[in-house]
Amino acid sequence: MNNPKHKEFELTRRRQKAWRERREHMEGIRQRAVARAAQVRRDNHAALISRLATLPAMLTKDELLAFLDGKYTGTYESFCHRLRRHKLMTYDPFLGEFGAWVNHCVDKGDDAGKV
Repeated sequence: MNNPKHKEFELTRRRQKAWRERREHMEGIRQRAVARAAQVRRDNHAALISRLATLPAMLTKDELLAFLDGKYTGTYESFCHRLRRHKLMTYDPFLGEFGAWVNHCVDKGDDAGKV
């Protein structure tokens, strides 16, 4: 009876029963969790914009990697996709010797990267 799986299923059954019997209560919990997660996402995005605004207008790949050093849990590629998707930075292969990242957050402050 001290099986960890038993405890896991017990909690699942308890949540299922709560959804059946107290739907409004559980929906309120879900909505608060979604709102809290959305706020955390907005805060993280605003923090990223403010950190990118401290960087120069153009960066090499090595400079961008140095900026990321231990501060981003994903891969370099996923971070680059995020920068492009939110139009925070673009890559221009014709700038510099080997191409460069153009920082669109410089001198824009709060207006940069609005989604």
